[in-house]
Amino acid sequence: MESNLNRMKLCHTILTLLAVPVCFGLPSVFLSQSEANRALTHRFRRANSFLEELKLGSLERECLEEICSYEEAREIFTVPDQLEDFWKRYTDGFPCGRLVYKGVGPRIVKGNVCPKGHCPWQALLEHNSQYKCGAVILDSQWILTAAHCVWEKDPNHLQVTVGEHIRGKDEGTEQMRKVSKVFIHPLFNHSSTDNDIALLRLLSPVTLGPFAIPVCLPPVNGTFGHTIGAVRMSTVSGWGHLAQSGPPSLVLQKLEVPRVSLDECKAKSGLKVTRNMLCAGFIEGGRDSCQGDSGGPLVTCYKNTWFLTGIVSWGKGCARAGFYGIYTRVSVFVEWIAKTVAAA
Repeated sequence: MESNLNRMKLCHTILTLLAVPVCFGLPSVFLSQSEANRALTHRFRRANSFLEELKLGSLERECLEEICSYEEAREIFTVPDQLEDFWKRYTDGFPCGRLVYKGVGPRIVKGNVCPKGHCPWQALLEHNSQYKCGAVILDSQWILTAAHCVWEKDPNHLQVTVGEHIRGKDEGTEQMRKVSKVFIHPLFNHSSTDNDIALLRLLSPVTLGPFAIPVCLPPVNGTFGHTIGAVRMSTVSGWGHLAQSGPPSLVLQKLEVPRVSLDECKAKSGLKVTRNMLCAGFIEGGRDSCQGDSGGPLVTCYKNTWFLTGIVSWGKGCARAGFYGIYTRVSVFVEWIAKTVAAA
């Protein structure tokens, strides 16, 4: 009893020290893909206070901030299938959202080079051997991208590359795979770009490693996901055009952008956005994703783990003042992703 009490006090001390999410610095234990996928319910809901975060169960925090045992995991995941899935992914060599390479180091305009290995979930999509769009690694055989990138495209003419950093240069980390099947969301509207999401099944799996790591998906439900709402900045990456009329980048770029509420997005930009979309960027312009970044990831870091919160979808030009970048809101489509993968 006394040891349990001491352990709970220790967890509260740790949480106090780690109250502000940090995505750099000393390494820590990361979320497994299954637990990570439970951590982001209600993407835009903000934590009401620091004390609200302290209410999280101590065992749950231990699985996030320490190495949790199988017995501790069983107290959190009461459904056997969820427990086994969590434990398998928790002990994977390359769990989702975890950077192997760390340190200082989208259609992207005025971003920075993403150091090699720092955007390992980024994939490159080609059509007829020509660069088409960005994409995101979900696991060794599944890739996520924007539906408009593969609309009316023959899967036989599509190819995905993971582990890419400098386009056109063989760095020894690239893995190229043909696409066996394309799954476009059934409600995708090509005119409005609503429900702009698609799954690609690879003909053969890639090998996960330091330069090819799956991103974590936001969950359908969870107990502490509201805290992600306190993380204002997200990161978009890609090889898109460096200016609206400029060429695409040869080197993978990344850019930090603030997320914006839909109400603010509509009021300030006048864009027709739906609840299936999210807005991010700078109303004054100058920095944005651009043509060629479509289908790429918008990721948000929470306690050293990166979650896929958006997919580059559309916008009015590139980095134009008065407009935001528009992204597919991934949390809306997690159930569709799970059902599609399971049925394939």
